[in-house]
Amino acid sequence: MLDGEIAIYVYKKKATMLEYADDVIRLKIADLEYSEALESIKPITELGKILTELNIKIDVPEIKLLDIPEGQYDLQRFFYHFFLKCYWNNELSRNECDVINYDWYHPQLCSRHTHDEVSNWITDAGLKIQHAHEDHYGITMRASKN
Repeated sequence: MLDGEIAIYVYKKKATMLEYADDVIRLKIADLEYSEALESIKPITELGKILTELNIKIDVPEIKLLDIPEGQYDLQRFFYHFFLKCYWNNELSRNECDVINYDWYHPQLCSRHTHDEVSNWITDAGLKIQHAHEDHYGITMRASKN
């Protein structure tokens, strides 16, 4: 019997409005050449920059209808987690932020999954989960036979 581990990362099912925005933008840039798609992403990066510079925190009630948990959020992160992936990082150049936004929106094959789905794949394959981590965007799991 062979020993070893498998590690996977999959996109997680996210908040309703973010999933919608992802699908709309991916559809609109799918057939564009790289330079044209990158150019079309730049206003999204600019919005991320503007929201970051506002440096505003907001208290949000749970909004079950939109899959938004209660909490205090930086305004840019609130948009980023629940409505529009408008990435901005002051430590990177504008071009680097544009490329990160492009990279998020350009994959043509982009399935999303729940923690339970991924866990079931692993256990159905007769493997034992050694590590699991979930953040706003993805699920990482590591598994082995033992």
